[in-house]
Formats: sequence, structure tokens, C-alpha cells
Amino acid sequence: MNWLQLLLLVFLQAICICNYYTDGKDKLAVYSDNQIFGQSTVPVPYGHLIFYEKFVTFNNDLSTQSKNYSTFYHARSVSKWLKICILLCGDVHPCPGPDADPQYRCFDKRGIHFIHVNARSLLPHKHDIRLLANQTHAACISISETWLDNSIFDTELHIPNYNLFRRDRNRQGGGVCLYIRSDLAFNPRDDLLCDDLEALWIELLLPMTKPFIIGTVYRPPKQTDFYTTLENVFLNNHGLNHSETYILGDFNTDVSLCSTGVLQSSLKSFMHMSNFKQLIQDFTRISNTSSSVIDLILVSDCDKVVQSGVLKTSLSDHFAIYCTRKISRPSIGTHNTVKLRSLKN
Repeated sequence: MNWLQLLLLVFLQAICICNYYTDGKDKLAVYSDNQIFGQSTVPVPYGHLIFYEKFVTFNNDLSTQSKNYSTFYHARSVSKWLKICILLCGDVHPCPGPDADPQYRCFDKRGIHFIHVNARSLLPHKHDIRLLANQTHAACISISETWLDNSIFDTELHIPNYNLFRRDRNRQGGGVCLYIRSDLAFNPRDDLLCDDLEALWIELLLPMTKPFIIGTVYRPPKQTDFYTTLENVFLNNHGLNHSETYILGDFNTDVSLCSTGVLQSSLKSFMHMSNFKQLIQDFTRISNTSSSVIDLILVSDCDKVVQSGVLKTSLSDHFAIYCTRKISRPSIGTHNTVKLRSLKN
């Protein structure tokens, strides 16, 4: 239906009561005073009604003898009639939903995706986190500044198809948590927890891959010994230095080119000691007066990371950050050769 036809139908509504009905052939007809102006095919359910998505043609010769009165409706208000006209246009879906954000196309890339976001209170933003999980299907979603305590139950923060692993401080600040996709196997690494460090650690188990460590951390702005404490965690657990490790979080340490200081030096010292590389280069927090790169991803093996970047979300005053680890593709049609040595002689 073009716009001239739509205007004609609106004009008809102004001069008479227009009705529409379905017949036994699943067609919808629009008429007034027993005069049919057009018909439509292809039914579209909408609530308890049935609308039709394509208006075919205007035809004054159509018969009105096969009306199905069980599905006979009247459009006695202009607002309802306009909705019917829009649906009859054929290119408007009755429940369109939001368009997919182009920046999430990066998650179509093959691999296992990790995301971090500083939520600045998880509870009021839980629906945003659910939407983020639905759009990205990330393996792990790391969240800092959850602002939770034991009065908030896991059921209030549940995301379908994800397991929640959390470490709270209080309702005024701090706290971290991890959402891990429920089809993935993991082990909590409580042996890496430290009272002076807001962090969570898990060991992720993937097929045909050695287990690797995922950590989420938060450095409060006033904590000056953060990197010393983090370094001690690695020194006291020698296996960490030989494990593939990913640390995501809000480090509150600006690593942009124009920033130098004690915190930047401490971060560089820790990264050098533990052989880490930092992936995020774009600004993660932008205000009216400053821009900074304080949400970071540290990785022990850059060769296994296929992409990383910043997602310009509006969840808080921090953008989300992400990286994607490549996954092994199983070989198909290959044979394994096993050599045996005879021990008879």
C-alpha cells in the first residue's frame, strides 16, 4: 500500500465506520457501506487479534458474501484504525523490537568472548546486563563496583543461561562479580583470594584446551598498595606464572599516553614481572573535563587474543571493554598414529 492509498483509507474513516473481516481463505478485506476497497493476505497474530502483513490490491468487484463473522472486528476509533492501516502497509512489523547495535557485530567473530563493565551498582542495572548478555553471548561478564551485600539474593541478579559468582563489599561501593555462561565448566579459585584485594578468580575449562585463569578486579581510588598485593598473589601461587591468565577490571590507573605517575609505574612493574600485556587503548571513561583509560584487560599471551576493544554503553559513566580468545578448531578426517615398541626381545 502506498501513501496515497493510506490517505484514502484514512479519509474513508472520517466519513464512515470502516470494518475489516477475514474470510475462509485467510484474507482480510477493508470495506465501508458494503463497498470493498482492498484485501490482504498472510496472517500476523498480534495479541488476541489477527492482522495481515501485506495489502494486495484495490478491487471494487470483490464479493462480500463469504464473511466469517467469528473473526469480524470493527474499527470504531481513529487511533485503532490508523494502527490497522499501518499494519496493512506490509513493511511494518507489529512487534519490531530494537535494531541490533552495529558495535556488537564483533561478537559474531569465532572465539570465546570476555567482557568487563563498571556498573556502579549492579542491582538497578541488572536489566542492562541481561541485555548485554543477550546481545553478546559472552562466555564471562566481569563486573566491578557491584555495590551489593548479603541482603541481595542471587535470584534478584539472575541472568538466564549464566551462573553468578560474586564477592561483595557493601551497598555504598566496591564489590566484584562474574557471570559465567552455564554451558561452560569452571572451578572457583578460592586459593587466590586475598582480604586486601577486591578480586575474584576462576579456572575456565574448555575442550581441547589447557585450563586458564579469569580474574576480575577493582582497585579503589585510595588503595595505594593494590599492585603490591596483586603481585604477592602471583608470587605465592607459582602455577599462575605458567598459566594462561586474563585479568579484567577497573584498575583506576590511567594508562593513556599523557598519564605518568606512581600508579602507572607500579602497574608496569607488575606487568613486567608477570609477563602481562595490556590490550585496551581507547578511552573507557569520558567526562566533561577529562578522558581516561582506566578499565583494562591484562593477558599473559597476546597471540591467543583475536580482538579487543571498547563498547560505548550507557550503563554507567564507564564504557564496557571486551576481548576474544581464539578457540581450537577440531580436526576432521585426520588419523592419529601410535608407535609401539615390541618388548619381546
